[in-house]
Amino acid sequence: MSKNGRRIHFRIDIVVEPDDGEFHAYCPALKGLHTCGKTRKDALKNARNAAEAYIESLIKHDDPIPVEVIVEPREPGVVAGAERYFRHAKTKECARSVPSVKHYHHTEELSVLVV
Repeated sequence: MSKNGRRIHFRIDIVVEPDDGEFHAYCPALKGLHTCGKTRKDALKNARNAAEAYIESLIKHDDPIPVEVIVEPREPGVVAGAERYFRHAKTKECARSVPSVKHYHHTEELSVLVV
C-alpha cells in the first residue's frame, strides 16, 4: 500500500429517468442518493460523483457498505482488505412501481481511495 492509501474498485447500479424536461438519477443500493442533470449524461455523471463521495464517507466513518455494491478485485488483497466494510451490510429489495416511465439502467465502475 502506498503512503497515500490504496484504491478499492466498485461496480454499482444507477438508474436514470426523464423528469420534467431534465433527468433524475438514483442509486437503489445507496439510500438517499438522488441527483439530476439537464441531460441523461449529466445526471449519470452527477450520480457517479455522488456515489463515490457516499462510499468514501461510509469507509471514512467505518460504516458498512450495502451488499448491492460489488467490490472489484484489481490487486491482491484488495477484496480481503475491503471485507471489513461489509460486516453488517444487509440486502434491500428495490422495486419500481411506475412501469410506464422510461428509465435507463447503468452499471458503473467507481474507485475510492482508502487511507
